Amino acid sequence: MWLREIYINLKGREGKGTVAPGAEYEKVRKEIADGLLAVVDPKTGEHPVSRVFTREEAYGAFDADVIPDLFVTNARGYRVSWQSSLGVVMKEMFEDNKQVWSGDHCSLDPELVPGIIFSNRKLGAGRTAAIADVPATILKALGVPPPEKLDGVPLF
Repeated sequence: MWLREIYINLKGREGKGTVAPGAEYEKVRKEIADGLLAVVDPKTGEHPVSRVFTREEAYGAFDADVIPDLFVTNARGYRVSWQSSLGVVMKEMFEDNKQVWSGDHCSLDPELVPGIIFSNRKLGAGRTAAIADVPATILKALGVPPPEKLDGVPLF
């Protein structure tokens, strides 16, 4: 699979934008997301795209001129290709991976790759932590006020 982040060619944001903000923008985002979720790997019959998040779903606050419009996550067994990570557009949508997968900037659905936090203090019992909670937790532990609104909350 060769996608990870998608920017819509939006009028007013992109130099030669063609998609109008508002209803047309939302329609295009939905069509792209629905299309990606419908893709089937012809070799396995599986859906390689697990979920497609809008930037509003991914972030509580963001710079609309910088953050992608859609984030594509891969199902287990799929990832962004080595070549596409370097900006190369491949002829085929799918290719077998013959290399070890190591440290690939996580194109997998976050639900499939839970992490572990080691701490010498009790953290957020009874709730699942999110990656966005880590900066808030570190800043609180150090007694440093956040420089701006953070998406996450401290775990203690």
